[in-house]
Amino acid sequence: MVSPNDIPIDVEYVLRRIPNQIDYIKLTLSRPVTRLAFRPNNRDTGGISLFRELFTTALDLARSGQCETGYYVIRLQVREITSIGLTLVPDPKDDQLSGHCLIPELECEYKLLDKQSSKQKQQALADITNNNFQTRLVYSPTI
Repeated sequence: MVSPNDIPIDVEYVLRRIPNQIDYIKLTLSRPVTRLAFRPNNRDTGGISLFRELFTTALDLARSGQCETGYYVIRLQVREITSIGLTLVPDPKDDQLSGHCLIPELECEYKLLDKQSSKQKQQALADITNNNFQTRLVYSPTI
Protein backbone atom coordinates (compact mmCIF):
# COMPACT_ATOMS: atom_id res chain seq x y z
CA MET A 1 0.00 0.00 0.00
CA VAL A 2 1.30 3.46 -0.93
CA SER A 3 1.95 5.92 1.90
CA PRO A 4 2.38 9.73 1.86
CA ASN A 5 5.84 9.02 3.33
CA ASP A 6 6.93 7.05 0.25
CA ILE A 7 8.96 8.70 -2.49
CA PRO A 8 6.66 9.57 -5.42
CA ILE A 9 7.14 7.24 -8.40
CA ASP A 10 7.43 8.26 -12.06
CA VAL A 11 3.89 7.27 -13.07
CA GLU A 12 2.24 9.28 -10.28
CA TYR A 13 0.70 12.70 -10.73
CA VAL A 14 1.27 15.73 -8.55
CA LEU A 15 -0.77 18.90 -8.25
CA ARG A 16 0.49 22.48 -8.08
CA ARG A 17 -1.67 25.34 -6.86
CA ILE A 18 -1.24 28.58 -8.84
CA PRO A 19 -2.68 31.88 -7.55
CA ASN A 20 -5.31 33.46 -9.77
CA GLN A 21 -3.14 36.52 -10.40
CA ILE A 22 -1.87 37.98 -13.67
CA ASP A 23 1.81 37.53 -12.70
CA TYR A 24 1.35 33.76 -12.49
CA ILE A 25 -1.18 32.86 -15.16
CA LYS A 26 -2.57 34.72 -18.18
CA LEU A 27 -5.26 32.65 -19.87
CA THR A 28 -5.35 34.94 -22.91
CA LEU A 29 -1.86 33.79 -23.95
CA SER A 30 -1.06 30.61 -25.86
CA ARG A 31 1.45 29.78 -23.08
CA PRO A 32 -0.50 31.02 -20.06
CA VAL A 33 1.63 29.84 -17.12
CA THR A 34 4.61 32.04 -16.24
CA ARG A 35 7.73 30.84 -14.46
CA LEU A 36 6.54 32.75 -11.39
CA ALA A 37 4.02 29.95 -10.79
CA PHE A 38 7.04 27.88 -9.72
CA ARG A 39 9.11 30.56 -8.00
CA PRO A 40 9.89 29.81 -4.35
CA ASN A 41 8.68 32.32 -1.82
CA ASN A 42 10.28 33.07 1.55
CA ARG A 43 8.31 30.27 3.25
CA ASP A 44 9.64 27.65 0.83
CA THR A 45 12.65 26.75 2.96
CA GLY A 46 12.62 23.10 1.87
CA GLY A 47 11.43 23.65 -1.69
CA ILE A 48 8.23 24.51 -3.51
CA SER A 49 5.13 22.53 -2.57
CA LEU A 50 3.18 20.08 -4.67
CA PHE A 51 0.63 17.50 -3.61
CA ARG A 52 0.34 13.90 -4.68
CA GLU A 53 -2.93 13.28 -6.47
CA LEU A 54 -3.16 9.87 -4.79
CA PHE A 55 -3.81 11.62 -1.48
CA THR A 56 -5.66 14.86 -2.22
CA THR A 57 -7.97 16.37 -4.82
CA ALA A 58 -7.57 19.47 -6.95
CA LEU A 59 -10.70 20.96 -5.36
CA ASP A 60 -9.41 20.43 -1.82
CA LEU A 61 -6.05 21.88 -2.80
CA ALA A 62 -7.62 24.97 -4.37
CA ARG A 63 -9.85 25.53 -1.35
CA SER A 64 -6.98 25.17 1.12
CA GLY A 65 -5.15 28.29 -0.08
CA GLN A 66 -5.45 31.82 1.25
CA CYS A 67 -5.43 33.83 -2.00
CA GLU A 68 -8.62 35.91 -2.12
CA THR A 69 -8.87 35.58 -5.91
CA GLY A 70 -8.66 31.79 -5.77
CA TYR A 71 -6.37 29.27 -7.42
CA TYR A 72 -5.84 27.27 -10.55
CA VAL A 73 -4.56 23.75 -10.04
CA ILE A 74 -2.39 22.02 -12.61
CA ARG A 75 -1.41 18.36 -12.85
CA LEU A 76 2.07 17.10 -13.75
CA GLN A 77 3.43 13.59 -13.97
CA VAL A 78 6.37 12.91 -11.66
CA ARG A 79 8.50 11.66 -14.58
CA GLU A 80 8.12 15.05 -16.29
CA ILE A 81 9.64 16.73 -13.26
CA THR A 82 12.45 14.23 -12.78
CA SER A 83 13.28 14.27 -16.51
CA ILE A 84 14.54 17.85 -16.15
CA GLY A 85 16.79 16.98 -13.22
CA LEU A 86 14.46 17.92 -10.37
CA THR A 87 13.48 15.66 -7.50
CA LEU A 88 10.33 15.22 -5.47
CA VAL A 89 10.58 14.32 -1.81
CA PRO A 90 7.70 13.49 0.51
CA ASP A 91 7.09 16.08 3.21
CA PRO A 92 3.98 15.06 5.14
CA LYS A 93 2.91 17.68 7.66
CA ASP A 94 0.04 17.83 10.10
CA ASP A 95 -0.89 21.35 8.96
CA GLN A 96 -1.00 20.43 5.23
CA LEU A 97 -3.26 18.32 3.08
CA SER A 98 -2.18 14.71 2.73
CA GLY A 99 0.43 13.98 0.07
CA HIS A 100 2.52 17.14 0.52
CA CYS A 101 5.87 16.93 -1.25
CA LEU A 102 8.66 19.30 -2.20
CA ILE A 103 11.02 20.06 -5.04
CA PRO A 104 14.15 20.82 -2.97
CA GLU A 105 16.04 22.32 -5.92
CA LEU A 106 13.54 25.19 -5.81
CA GLU A 107 13.83 26.45 -2.27
CA CYS A 108 14.11 30.08 -1.22
CA GLU A 109 17.80 30.01 -0.19
CA TYR A 110 18.87 28.49 -3.51
CA LYS A 111 16.84 31.12 -5.34
CA LEU A 112 19.05 33.75 -3.74
CA LEU A 113 22.35 31.89 -4.19
CA ASP A 114 21.95 30.97 -7.85
CA LYS A 115 19.22 33.13 -9.36
CA GLN A 116 19.89 32.17 -12.97
CA SER A 117 19.73 28.43 -12.35
CA SER A 118 16.60 28.85 -10.23
CA LYS A 119 14.91 30.87 -12.98
CA GLN A 120 15.83 28.23 -15.57
CA LYS A 121 14.27 25.48 -13.46
CA GLN A 122 11.14 27.55 -12.89
CA GLN A 123 10.88 28.20 -16.62
CA ALA A 124 11.38 24.52 -17.43
CA LEU A 125 8.40 23.64 -15.21
CA ALA A 126 6.33 26.41 -16.81
CA ASP A 127 7.26 25.06 -20.26
CA ILE A 128 6.13 21.56 -19.29
CA THR A 129 2.90 22.98 -17.90
CA ASN A 130 2.21 25.01 -21.02
CA ASN A 131 2.64 21.94 -23.21
CA ASN A 132 -0.94 20.64 -23.46
CA PHE A 133 -2.07 23.18 -20.87
CA GLN A 134 -5.77 22.42 -21.27
CA THR A 135 -5.23 18.79 -20.23
CA ARG A 136 -3.03 19.82 -17.30
CA LEU A 137 -5.51 22.32 -15.88
CA VAL A 138 -7.61 20.32 -13.43
CA TYR A 139 -9.22 23.14 -11.47
CA SER A 140 -10.10 26.71 -12.35
CA PRO A 141 -11.55 29.31 -9.95
CA THR A 142 -13.79 30.53 -12.76
CA ILE A 143 -15.65 27.24 -13.24
